[in-house]
Amino acid sequence: MRLQSEEELEFATVNLETPFKFPTRSRRDTSSVLIDVREPAEFKEFHLPGAVNLPSSASIEAYERFADRHMMLVCESGSRARDVAAKLEIRGYAAVTVSPINMSTLRQPEVSPVGVAGSWTLDRQLRLVLGMVLLSGLSAAILGFTAGLALIAVVGVGLTVTSIIDRCYLMMVIARLPWNRATG
Repeated sequence: MRLQSEEELEFATVNLETPFKFPTRSRRDTSSVLIDVREPAEFKEFHLPGAVNLPSSASIEAYERFADRHMMLVCESGSRARDVAAKLEIRGYAAVTVSPINMSTLRQPEVSPVGVAGSWTLDRQLRLVLGMVLLSGLSAAILGFTAGLALIAVVGVGLTVTSIIDRCYLMMVIARLPWNRATG
């Protein structure tokens, strides 16, 4: 996990009155901080200017540096942000808000993302992996290997479960692959 420098943290503020726009405040205004709890590769691909990346997989102690500030948490769908908010509230952090707007909502042409031009998105990488696994399973089944059908069934069940729980562990694994790690 890579944390931004103290100077970058100074700029990591959010205007809580306007949920669709997360403009950064002046350097002197450190009353709030926008924390993106997605994995570093997801953050690198697309994030809000001024947001601090502190993955939900990090220890809750990592949030202590923001104890005196209002924390607005954002993630892809809101699920991870709610999980982190619940853990922080159990530890006594009162000034924690989950953004009503999530990153999937903000993936619109009129929004200017910050990311790496020309890189494959995690979603595209996930679709490639799943497509290759399904084609392999289908090929094996056509060649008479019943394990191919089992592979297809496992992928189908996995996709169903991930849609129900709103968390994709395969995408989290892909996000941790070497080419998706944040450089720093």
